[in-house]
Amino acid sequence: MKKKVFFMKKIRLMLVDDHTLMRDGLKTIFEIEDDFEIVGFASNGREAYEEALKLKPDIILMDIRMEEMNGVILMYHRGKILLIFVPAKQTLWV
Repeated sequence: MKKKVFFMKKIRLMLVDDHTLMRDGLKTIFEIEDDFEIVGFASNGREAYEEALKLKPDIILMDIRMEEMNGVILMYHRGKILLIFVPAKQTLWV
């Protein structure tokens, strides 16, 4: 009896943070997961917006406190659900 094999499309992920160390750390974590494909990086909201229009990621994982255009403004522009990190010592009011 043959087993059925299901192939799931990888989740296209874009990482956005103004700290290179954080982007590199997240890249390392997601690269070991088979379910994710990292399609792009950005260091601020404006760059993320431009790259997201080109790359069309499924998920944008980003910091909300960045120069130029922050993550909260970018959330509004993209009209998609985004994952947000909040520094441990900070409260996010929604």
